[in-house]
Amino acid sequence: MVRAVHSGAGYLSSSSKRVHFGLGDASIVSEVRIRWLSGTETVLTDVRGDRLVTIREDGEAAVTVMLPEGI
Repeated sequence: MVRAVHSGAGYLSSSSKRVHFGLGDASIVSEVRIRWLSGTETVLTDVRGDRLVTIREDGEAAVTVMLPEGI
């Protein structure tokens, strides 16, 4: 699956930078590959579902936040 993130849509506006992927019955994704506009690439492996993952291009570690059940 591929998703694109756009940081703004017009003058003094912003868009959500959150990207959602449905996993169906899967609970873990074997690989997430992010290709940044700069040309660098970030690869995460064994990413668990049911959580938010914050990924930064500058190389900072990914931060995961577990979501409450039912969300």
